[in-house]
Amino acid sequence: METFTPLGDRCLIRPIVPGLKTKGGLFMAENCTTVTPIRGEVIAVGQGRVDSMGDLIDMTVKVGDVVTWSKYAGAPIMLNDEEFLLIHELELIGIYREATMINELPDRCIISDKDAPITSADYEN
Repeated sequence: METFTPLGDRCLIRPIVPGLKTKGGLFMAENCTTVTPIRGEVIAVGQGRVDSMGDLIDMTVKVGDVVTWSKYAGAPIMLNDEEFLLIHELELIGIYREATMINELPDRCIISDKDAPITSADYEN
């Protein structure tokens, strides 16, 4: 059994593949969908990144978090016949804490209205 420890600010993520059932209750064949997972569970994290002053910046995400990322982020990696994604923390968009709520990452914020769906927008410090 192989073990893997990400370096720096990288995260090892097990993608969560969306179900093949539509909202209307129909089941789709596996070869009918080309959905790329953009949500997954953090399996392992590195120590963090080093800033220009040489200080270690701790990771925001931790093992067990469910995160989301942009469609083409990260690099696929095979471990023990299972496919994972190795991704820099800065490529992550958000952390799911509950089914309807996303916590912000350092360079992003959440814009919410009680009657509107949750969305995120980038902001500058």
